[in-house]
Amino acid sequence: MGTFRYEYADSLEKVTIQTVAGEIECVGASYNGVPFLVEEVTSNGGRNIVSAALPFTNQHVNEDTGKILRQFPMKFYLVGSDVNKKLADLEEAFNTEGAFELVHPYYGKFKVRCGPYTVTYTTAVQEYVTGEVTFIPEVDPKKSARSVVDLKGQAAMKAQKALEDSSSSFKQNFNILQKARNTINSVSSAVSSALDAVESARQTMRDVSGFVNEISRIRSNIGLLLQTPGDFAARFQDLFTMTKETFGLGGGFVDYVNESLVLMDSVEFDGGSMVADSLSDMVRRMALMSAAAMATKSVVECSFSSSQELDDVHDRFAAAFERARNKVDSVDDYMALADMESTALKYIREEVSKLPVIVDLPLLASRDAITVCYDCYGNLDKLEEIIERNGIFDPMVINRESLKVLSK
Repeated sequence: MGTFRYEYADSLEKVTIQTVAGEIECVGASYNGVPFLVEEVTSNGGRNIVSAALPFTNQHVNEDTGKILRQFPMKFYLVGSDVNKKLADLEEAFNTEGAFELVHPYYGKFKVRCGPYTVTYTTAVQEYVTGEVTFIPEVDPKKSARSVVDLKGQAAMKAQKALEDSSSSFKQNFNILQKARNTINSVSSAVSSALDAVESARQTMRDVSGFVNEISRIRSNIGLLLQTPGDFAARFQDLFTMTKETFGLGGGFVDYVNESLVLMDSVEFDGGSMVADSLSDMVRRMALMSAAAMATKSVVECSFSSSQELDDVHDRFAAAFERARNKVDSVDDYMALADMESTALKYIREEVSKLPVIVDLPLLASRDAITVCYDCYGNLDKLEEIIERNGIFDPMVINRESLKVLSK
């Protein structure tokens, strides 16, 4: 598309025409080779900005969602004894599918598509028609093609950054030295409650001695560990991000997601004005952000057998992150949560299109699982999946009206 050139606009020949409002000065323009007159033209641009208020604060955050669709509205005029012929030609051009050349009085020549238009007839003035039309610039797909984004890698990086930022903030701001005994006891109680929540939620790790022993060591030395915030933060976050794979054992990332979402929901901030309240909320903040980071890192590592399973995780993930954003009073935390959520959900939405859906396969007579599997897929690779999904006790005799199978 051209750029505005004053010297070009000033060089255009101007035409004075008579309208119901009096005489106006116009210049020529054309679309798809059909000419018309315009008095003035407008254009728009800028960025789409979505604003969201932070709950319980006087602050808000802005999210840039991309460029506004560029448009060029025009008010056009047709005059002369052959105005009906001119209008018919112009309407035919407007209604023709495709992108055509617009000769714009200020931006020059460029390809556009015709959007909505209206025509106004005035009985008071013969041989005169006016109307409004909107043109939308055409974009070359080759020039606008976007490179493939590694959403999985982006989600992992954003989760890691959230972990590092919450740890760094805790180390910089948490200080329990020379605090009153009741303050230390109150903060220790908050840490103990957080450890209880971790121990309860992380069912997959309860048979891993390294995980169980680390919780016991932290619980036995809470007061001492809190005197060195950096060491405490590292060991505390490990409880949220530790996996069975760390110990050479097989785990399940879907379970890690579920556990992390439970931990996110378990965090409740005190919000009190006492020193102990503020220090305890720093611990809770690190717990929330650590759980959110673990949920994000795990969800992009999950394997799903059907789109329905993935949809379920998508919905629970989105709901938990929305609840978490409503808890925080820090702009940085709010933005970090929103950033992790949006990247992870984009990845999930891309993955769902690749997955099969669960469908009902009607059975007209007694069947066995082997022939059903072969009829559906042409092989027996999903035989165990059919038996497990439908809770079949005797694979050789199936007396049911239908079975749930994958579409591919």
